[in-house]
Amino acid sequence: MEKQLKHIPFEEFADNLAEIFNEVINEHETVVVESKYGELIEVKPITPASPRRRDKNQEDEAAFLSSAGAWADVDIDSFLKANEESRRLNTRPPIEL
Repeated sequence: MEKQLKHIPFEEFADNLAEIFNEVINEHETVVVESKYGELIEVKPITPASPRRRDKNQEDEAAFLSSAGAWADVDIDSFLKANEESRRLNTRPPIEL
């Protein structure tokens, strides 16, 4: 059975905006705001866009631990030097005015 929508007049919505928003957010209730000409808007909570996190298992932990120290054999000085040189390169075409 579908939940009955709560209909309120625009004036009540405007006078109790914070209270109605809290009701929509906390009670996950949809509210239909009506003008004197009929239905105007529907205010309802949305579901989060981010996917649910899955539980970590032993394979995940083993993969994480195996990655520890993966950059240990990198020569930091040569890496920084190469990084600085690549930043100095201009890959944009010259601007002709």
